[in-house]
Amino acid sequence: DGSLLNPFLTIQKAIDTAEALAPSSSNRFIIRVGVGSYNENLTFTSGYTTLLGDSGTFKSSNTIINGDISLVGANAEDLYNCIVAIQGFTILGGIVDTKTNSHTLNITNCNIYYADRGVYQNSTGADSRTSLFNTSLNSSNDTATDPTIEVANGWLDMVNCRLSTEASRSLIVASGTGVIIRAIQILLE
Repeated sequence: DGSLLNPFLTIQKAIDTAEALAPSSSNRFIIRVGVGSYNENLTFTSGYTTLLGDSGTFKSSNTIINGDISLVGANAEDLYNCIVAIQGFTILGGIVDTKTNSHTLNITNCNIYYADRGVYQNSTGADSRTSLFNTSLNSSNDTATDPTIEVANGWLDMVNCRLSTEASRSLIVASGTGVIIRAIQILLE
């Protein structure tokens, strides 16, 4: 809200401030977001950052991002430590990952309601990883034909997830070569 105790008026301002401080494997940032509804698109250009909402589960979360989340840029090289983590949110939009280096995107305890595509990983990093844990993806557009999840390169891990979509959509598409998909306890609706 921009106050002394909560110094950032927007989530994006907190992300930009953390990224300006040159995060690294030894200098990670956790951005805690209070319960509420935030109408903004978010962009990560670096890694080593965790966006932490309330302690909701994939059944409910009271911290709502009404917008898309994008990962872009090429300023890190460390796959196992260059992590963007998003945890404990309801997201009313999609997640698009087009980073050009190897990195990891972790999405945990989130509800994602998307119109076009839920999660789109089109990173050119050879060992990029996208992980979904305790997360649900729910389509809000019954005429769209984009897949729920599309991975063009690297790994997709899904554990204890729920995918809900219309008959016109593909659930998971591996659009590149060398894509590895691991799914454990997935509920399809």
